[in-house]
Amino acid sequence: MPFTEKLLTVPPPIEVAGRWGGAAAGQPVLGCPDRDPTHFVRPGLPWIGCVWELPPILHERDAWVRHMLTPDVPDLDAYLADRLPEGTTGDRS
Repeated sequence: MPFTEKLLTVPPPIEVAGRWGGAAAGQPVLGCPDRDPTHFVRPGLPWIGCVWELPPILHERDAWVRHMLTPDVPDLDAYLADRLPEGTTGDRS
């Protein structure tokens, strides 16, 4: 099977995919100049994501372990087909 890139996507209305950019607002400890929750800045720190982005990252890690590292024979097709269930990552129901 030829290599196929697996992009992480977020359902609408958020329009991002693949890579994450970071922003913070109202948090001086993260480098924000004030406490205004609408004044976003890009922190100069190497963050990987916010709490809402971490579930898809965890899912990808677990899918890689489940399909590529754990079985006796890695199954790339199963990894590429493994998808996070639809819905928001913050849904706790």
